[in-house]
Amino acid sequence: MIKLTDTQQATLMLLVFVFPAFIVWTALGMPTDKAALGLLLSSVLSGALVFIKELLGWKPKEQKP
Repeated sequence: MIKLTDTQQATLMLLVFVFPAFIVWTALGMPTDKAALGLLLSSVLSGALVFIKELLGWKPKEQKP
């Protein structure tokens, strides 16, 4: 199994969050109403947050049984 570096994972997560949002937005005809742009912006910001999390390599603490 191939193990990705933190940078590779971060880039992949950014693409996974951002590209589908832009694909749907363009498929709908690039609407510019507040709701459509708000949803697009929220997807981009979510992608940015996940990108930063993955880039820093944060891992949750292990739970003790």
